[in-house]
Amino acid sequence: MAKRRQPDITGVVPAIYTTFNDDYSIDERSLQHLADRMASIDGVGAVFCIGHAGEVASLSASERARVVRSVAEAVAGRVPILAGVYSDSIDEAIQHARDAKKAGASAVTVFPPNVFFGGATADSERPFRWMEAIANRAEIPICIFQFPPASGLGYSTDTLVRLASLPEGVAVKEGSGSPRIYEDNVVALSAVDPPVSVLTSNNEWWLADLAFGGDGILSGSGPVLAKEQVALWRAMKSGDLASARKINAKIRPLLRVFYKGPEIDMHNRMKNALVMMGVLPRATVRPPLLPPDQKELDQIRNALVTVGLL
Repeated sequence: MAKRRQPDITGVVPAIYTTFNDDYSIDERSLQHLADRMASIDGVGAVFCIGHAGEVASLSASERARVVRSVAEAVAGRVPILAGVYSDSIDEAIQHARDAKKAGASAVTVFPPNVFFGGATADSERPFRWMEAIANRAEIPICIFQFPPASGLGYSTDTLVRLASLPEGVAVKEGSGSPRIYEDNVVALSAVDPPVSVLTSNNEWWLADLAFGGDGILSGSGPVLAKEQVALWRAMKSGDLASARKINAKIRPLLRVFYKGPEIDMHNRMKNALVMMGVLPRATVRPPLLPPDQKELDQIRNALVTVGLL
């Protein structure tokens, strides 16, 4: 097999949260503590910031760069840094990618813009030109963000392969939402030369996805469950299905609490879990997010006890 592209991103990639003070300003101390905690775990292959888990939509351009810089300082070169690029404007997306690179990002994870809802993913030309422009003009490696195709923002397998074949392509954040589509994508992407990393973001069936193949897990629950995700990934990589099933069964109760409706609150729940675990001092989120009610907080705490994290 040809040598992988650089940076080589495999294993577990936690999508970390942007931590805020009570007045909604960025809490850099807690952010750096969280980034350092993730980079210190053996088996974590990269740290992803300013994605959905990082409340990217609530951050200004200067705040996005500030978060990336803080994370890069805390990680200090131990693993690559991924930074989200989230915009409906191509010029703005390119600038955000440039800012991320200057702040210390190793690669950018490019979200499909919401304007693609109008049918831009029906063929590969518009997504390809969008991705190519960001990669070329920002001169930075890219990770492709794959949504479920039914969402209107997801790419077909052929389009995904074309995007991943860009010289700057290093990874695919594979969140297709379907085991069948995931398997098709893994098979097709395995033929890309040189290889790109495929990281499952299908949070309710990591075990199944890893059985089909791929190179790791990229998830917003990583800051809570990174060690368990590493153990699951390694068990599947070594073919130890019995151990993988035990790990999956252990973490299932917490995943059921995190990944339920309304989905807008899933990372909010995870922030609160880290407060309960003593990792973060507070779980402040920016509007339109709201703090969970006491019933939900009790469910999170009970699940943490069940899986042995409290």
